[in-house]
Amino acid sequence: DAISLDSATLDVTYTVERVPEADEQLIKFLSESLIIPEHPVKVVESAPYLGILMVSTEQDRISIGYSVAKDILVRQMSE
Repeated sequence: DAISLDSATLDVTYTVERVPEADEQLIKFLSESLIIPEHPVKVVESAPYLGILMVSTEQDRISIGYSVAKDILVRQMSE
């Protein structure tokens, strides 16, 4: 089942199911970072007290705010 990225388990690889589409700049940022449907993503660090997650993609490691991460749906990849 799909979950939001902010509730993903650390160091587990997920496949992106859906990203928020309301903000053009956000879509551009996510696309450039390869946080797009059907691509793998992994939360490598979680800092709730700072309101950010460090996420690893095929291309890079980036910081994402919890407010954005809660709108990104992911599904755990099968082994």
